[in-house]
Amino acid sequence: MRKQCLRIISENVGVYPVLINSALVSAQNRDRYYWSNIRTKRAGLFGELHTDIPQPADRGIVLRDILESEVDGKYFISGATLKRLSNLPKTAFLSVNGKAPAQRSSTGRSLDKKHNYQIVQLNPSTESQGTQPYQQNRVYDVNYKSPALMAEMSCCSCAILRNESTRRLTPTECARLQTVPAWYRWDCSDTQEYKMLGNGWTIEVIKHILSYLPKEFFNKQ
Repeated sequence: MRKQCLRIISENVGVYPVLINSALVSAQNRDRYYWSNIRTKRAGLFGELHTDIPQPADRGIVLRDILESEVDGKYFISGATLKRLSNLPKTAFLSVNGKAPAQRSSTGRSLDKKHNYQIVQLNPSTESQGTQPYQQNRVYDVNYKSPALMAEMSCCSCAILRNESTRRLTPTECARLQTVPAWYRWDCSDTQEYKMLGNGWTIEVIKHILSYLPKEFFNKQ
């Protein structure tokens, strides 16, 4: 977000936000601003009101931790599509001696090695301005984080490499990336589920923010 937009929103809301990365509580790298008056402090030269929600503890979750053990064949990518994504033979994706092939961050930089926030892209295609595949065509390493889910994933979610096979993330896996409880049942199509998850919040982040509600709030219920 541009600083100008952040300032305009904050001035109209009456409080500046806190930046929390969903990577702390999930397998998804998702930096988002949260405006809240649940807990605030005065800061800055003019004593502006700021959201004062502490960062949640890092749970160290990566993609492999949220993957389903059995996945329908429709999510697996065909050899022809795989070649299109990689511009290389399928064998270029296979791990060697348990180690992944040459890797680089999907953003072209390491995000946070200390906290393992890295997003590692495996396929070397350079279709997007000669630098990397378009977002829907990237293949990621399951030993690291997923990129932020988007509403456009209803068309085709990003792909992962697991057990020498490349496939798309399932709606259930995307729900896990947004930390939706396992008991929740979706009464909609997979397409709508992908779209809502891409547009939604990470539930564990919202739970963390709401955990700072004053005790008096609960005593009145």
